[in-house]
Amino acid sequence: MIDTRTRLLAIAGAVVLLLIIVDLVRRRKLKEEYSVLWVGAALGLIIMASCVQLLSWITTAIGGVTLSSTIFFFALLFVFFVLLHYSVRISSMERRMTALVQEMGLAAVRATPPLAGGALTAAEPRCAVIIPCYDDGELVPEALASIREDEPVEVVVVDDGSTDPRTLEVLAELERTGTTVVRRNNGGLGAARTTGLAATSARFVYPLDADDRLELGALASMADALERTPSAGFAWGDYELFGDQTGRYRSPDEWLPWTLTYVNPYPVCSMFRRRPLERAGGRAGRAY
Repeated sequence: MIDTRTRLLAIAGAVVLLLIIVDLVRRRKLKEEYSVLWVGAALGLIIMASCVQLLSWITTAIGGVTLSSTIFFFALLFVFFVLLHYSVRISSMERRMTALVQEMGLAAVRATPPLAGGALTAAEPRCAVIIPCYDDGELVPEALASIREDEPVEVVVVDDGSTDPRTLEVLAELERTGTTVVRRNNGGLGAARTTGLAATSARFVYPLDADDRLELGALASMADALERTPSAGFAWGDYELFGDQTGRYRSPDEWLPWTLTYVNPYPVCSMFRRRPLERAGGRAGRAY
């Protein structure tokens, strides 16, 4: 049995807890949704301490030793649910905060006017965009249309042995309207990008997949970053999903090669300096 003094102390403590919760909610220092667990715990404690028979039945049902141990058990259970509740809330707030930071970053990029990138002429673009295409004729025009810069850009589409009739028609039309199209036998994405590298001359190279799009001024932003940091071999930005799935993602701020051993958090498309690509074997038949 549990003595009367212990029961009275439990009831008094629960009543004080209820009064404190009500006061905090009234003064708007605690939201109602967060007070549910506390109010429920206080009411449960009052009921168990007041009804000895109920407390005795619960003790027997859970295999408890004493009535006081049952109260202690439910106190621990309450603490567990409080921790679980706030863990869920904190995780939700963290996801919202991450999404907000990503949206702010993308908004800042969109609000920043593209930089001209120094004294350039139409014959000397500093950025080259390589678009590999293998039966992606329906997507290539959209990728090309997304290249919007306040400076000249060298663009080449690499036909990686396409056989789709519609794709061949689109590529032929692009050639007629002035887009450079280079054709090769099918060799895969890497080989197509290497072919595009050999067909361009700009010092910064950006491989753009046919099913991707560029944000306004993205090339200039990455090229400016590379010019500000001569020791950097490549640059990347944040990215946004479109189509069947949507979402905005913030890329890592630093290059951490060891992360690639288990996950790739960097965008598939990034901007590279031409020289490191060629040194890595990007242009066949050349020695460096």
